[in-house]
Parts: sequence; C-alpha cells; structure tokens
Amino acid sequence: MSQASERRALAEQWLRHHGPLIGQHHTLAWSGPWNHVREQWPDVAAACADIQDRVPQHVPIWFFQGRTADPPELIVAVPFADEQGRGPNVRLLPNRPLSPSEIMHFNHFSQAAWVAIEEGLLPAADEETFRTALVHLAGERLLE
Repeated sequence: MSQASERRALAEQWLRHHGPLIGQHHTLAWSGPWNHVREQWPDVAAACADIQDRVPQHVPIWFFQGRTADPPELIVAVPFADEQGRGPNVRLLPNRPLSPSEIMHFNHFSQAAWVAIEEGLLPAADEETFRTALVHLAGERLLE
C-alpha cells in the first residue's frame, strides 16, 4: 500500500470514528481560505499569529459549535505545517477548557478531514459536494 493510500485509509477511518462522536454534542461549520478567516475573525488571527505563515490556503478552517452550551461553545481548528513543513497539525482554539479526550477527537477529526481533502477523498471546491461527501464519511448529525 502506498503512503498516499495509507493516509487516505487512516483519514477515512478517523472521520468515520470521530465524526459521530463529535456530532453528539457539536455541529461543524467551516470557512476559508485562511486570508478570509483572518479578516473575519481577528481573535482567531491573533491566536495564530505565530503560525499564520504556515497555515495553508487550500483547506478550510473548522468551527465546531456546541449544541446546548450557554454561553455558546465554539472550538476553532486551524491547520498548519510545523517548522519543517510537515502537517497538517492542528491549533485548537476553544472558548472553554477541553478534556484530553476532547482534544484527541477534535485533533484527529480535523487532521483527517484536511488529509481527506489533500488526498481527494473529500472534494475541496464545491460546498454542496463537500457536504454530501462529509456526511457520507462522518455522519449526518455532525452537520445538523
């Protein structure tokens, strides 16, 4: 199995596992490219000032919104490459402390979705096609 097919298979496995778990308590929205996100959400840009030159333009930024929290819960996941250019890594920006388990689920899901886009498992261009493909892999509840 090639490295690309291994990455693709692991991304699919993580999306199928972590998507439904996250979907129990959160919905997923996204925005991009990074330049747009920096303009629209200055707090996100400020929290990523040290990595902003290593955030890719071709993948979305994830916004996980809590279903029932008051005040509303928001966890932003920003992709970035490390100093050697390896990635995607994840910068999580929660508005509340996360448990180690939550960190793992959000990190794994985010990385898997970005890899799935890079490997062609999820389409990057058309939002409706992307949504349909993501529902197929991660479950409908995540996008409700």
